[in-house]
Parts: sequence; structure tokens; C-alpha cells
Amino acid sequence: MYVSADGTGVPMVTEELKGRRGKQSDGTAKTRQVYLGCVFTQHRTDEKGHPVRDYESTTYVSSLLSVRCCVRRRFAAAWAAPARWWC
Repeated sequence: MYVSADGTGVPMVTEELKGRRGKQSDGTAKTRQVYLGCVFTQHRTDEKGHPVRDYESTTYVSSLLSVRCCVRRRFAAAWAAPARWWC
């Protein structure tokens, strides 16, 4: 089983950014951090030896909450995955 994660900034409207510190010179923000993750399995390789993701084994999760919450969601998704993807 593989768990992958990344984060990036997404542009937001001004109302959604009130009270958030940003990287601009005046301290305001133009974006919010979003966390993305996926859980998947891979049991075989192609003819060149590259890994091939198992069909329908990927579960995606995303969150605008803290990275800690996103990690919890990823692991919850992993544990909820059908047992057939675990072996």
C-alpha cells in the first residue's frame, strides 16, 4: 500500500482570507493551503519494469484544514480500503 501527499496554495476570495497571515509585504494572503493525498496499491510492473497502479485501488482525499487533519483522513482512507488491495 502506498500513501502519497502534497500541499499547494489555492487562490481564494478576500472574504475567505480574513484573519489569515500571508507572504505579501503587507502580511495579507492571496491563497490558502490545500492538502491532497491518495492511497493506492501496486502489485505488478509493466514490460519495462515500471510499477503499474492496481485498477480501481486509488482513494483521494483533500482538505483545507491543517496538515494533521489531512494525514488522519489519508490513514482513515487507507484503513477503509477493501482488504483485497492489501495482499
